Amino acid sequence: TGLLFGALLNALLYLLVLINPKKMNPIASYLFGGFASAEYQDVMIISLIASVAIIVLFLMQKGIKLLQVGELKSQSLGLNVQQVTYIVLIVASIMTAVVVAYVGVIGFIGMIIPQLIRKFYWRYQIGLQMLLNIIIGAVVMIIADFIGSTMIQPIQIPVGIVMALLGVPVLFYILIKQTNI
Repeated sequence: TGLLFGALLNALLYLLVLINPKKMNPIASYLFGGFASAEYQDVMIISLIASVAIIVLFLMQKGIKLLQVGELKSQSLGLNVQQVTYIVLIVASIMTAVVVAYVGVIGFIGMIIPQLIRKFYWRYQIGLQMLLNIIIGAVVMIIADFIGSTMIQPIQIPVGIVMALLGVPVLFYILIKQTNI
């Protein structure tokens, strides 16, 4: 709940800063992420790295699926748990670092979309879940960017702000449902 409350307050604070553009600085823009300053060259670099990472993760989906049954069972089935875990963590970390370096921090997308996918498509293979995460995550980001660019014109609200404002209630709902409060 601290994360949710902090993100909501940060989003509201940033909206206040946006109203007075003279006080807005590049650090604030980076902290809340956005696509307003993205250039085609940046998109190409991100796309290349993301494509390689996605291919690696799809090639490893058998090992990732085995990890879901538990470490001991995975080892007994011949999986090198440590190797698969390290590779997945390294690939995900590199992909995250590259995206954050170019567009800034955009919260909630990586917490909400996988939770919703798992809730509705838990029976399906991990490969389909990964594909749905990519597609639905991209669609949600496009919608959030559209909302941010049209909500208070001519001000462009960063995607990170829109995701925080939309994500806090959704994540709160998910947490309430999981804890059965």
